[in-house]
Amino acid sequence: MKPHIHSPRRRLAKNTPLFTASCLGFLAICLSADRVNAEEALRPLMIQTDQILLSSEFDEAGPLDKSTWTARQKTQWETRDGVLHGEPSTKEYQESRKDHRGFEPRVSTKKELVPADFAVAFSFRLNSGDQSKLGAFFELGHHIARVSMQAETTVMLTDHESVTLDEAPDFHVETGKWYHVLAEVKGSEFVVQFQDGPTLYGKNDTVAEAKDGFGLCGLKLGTMDVDGVTIWSAKAESQPGWEAARANLAKAAQ
Repeated sequence: MKPHIHSPRRRLAKNTPLFTASCLGFLAICLSADRVNAEEALRPLMIQTDQILLSSEFDEAGPLDKSTWTARQKTQWETRDGVLHGEPSTKEYQESRKDHRGFEPRVSTKKELVPADFAVAFSFRLNSGDQSKLGAFFELGHHIARVSMQAETTVMLTDHESVTLDEAPDFHVETGKWYHVLAEVKGSEFVVQFQDGPTLYGKNDTVAEAKDGFGLCGLKLGTMDVDGVTIWSAKAESQPGWEAARANLAKAAQ
């Protein structure tokens, strides 16, 4: 979404308070447009959304809202500059543990916020970090319905990452770039759309299990930002046209 900028009626003199304020305002508009919410450009393919269960724009600076979010593995999260910003755990914590050391920034919603069937729209940016076998990922239910963004490919996984549902081998997430996503789970089916990117689809009994939150994980020893998170419950009826869309997605996933 590009900002609509009106032509100025008169040229502002440089190095004046009004000129500076105008520049800052234009920059803020551009940054806001860069972090356009996924739901503005993406529409559900499978789910008819019902109630909004969570809507977070992260406009107020401050510590992580622990009534809604959980920082996993003692990683460090705060709201600043209009985004939810995540960093790895402290070096002291990492050295005190043998596993689950918080090398990657990880965060998830409280499990009470999500039912078994839901849709989530969100934006994320990987600022820095090293690729590992784990890859950066997001998931709808821990180890239940996951998309892993690895160095060589982007993979849809389930059942503790033991089953590959779909893959986009030509889609590689870059650091420093915002990505906008809409993900849906309903019954045993899982659909993920990347704006200006691939659509992934899979079906497996594990996907239908109870979910314990929506979560994200960044790269090893790196930082990431999250913005524009909206979670909806699902109506019983699927989207009109889902049967045809499913057939096309299932064929492409083979």
